[in-house]
Amino acid sequence: MVGTYVPVDGSFRGAWCWYKVANKLKSEGHNRKKVILVGHGLGGISVSVAMGKYPENISVAVCITATVVSETEPHQIFFKMYFSH
Repeated sequence: MVGTYVPVDGSFRGAWCWYKVANKLKSEGHNRKKVILVGHGLGGISVSVAMGKYPENISVAVCITATVVSETEPHQIFFKMYFSH
């Protein structure tokens, strides 16, 4: 699927862990108005929130072993439960 990908990592990483993926996507001509969000780990929370707030700007969301939240279980509830231990 050709598009603009936005990798969203979970935590404790940076752009350096996506450089091989980014170079491969660019070499295949991915560039389009709507974005394809790719989230890993806690990055799934950011992807979930973005999908809810900006659905018109996102064509696909891909979550790889990611934490995903919804309107019935928003990220604030997740963090409250996660950090209450």
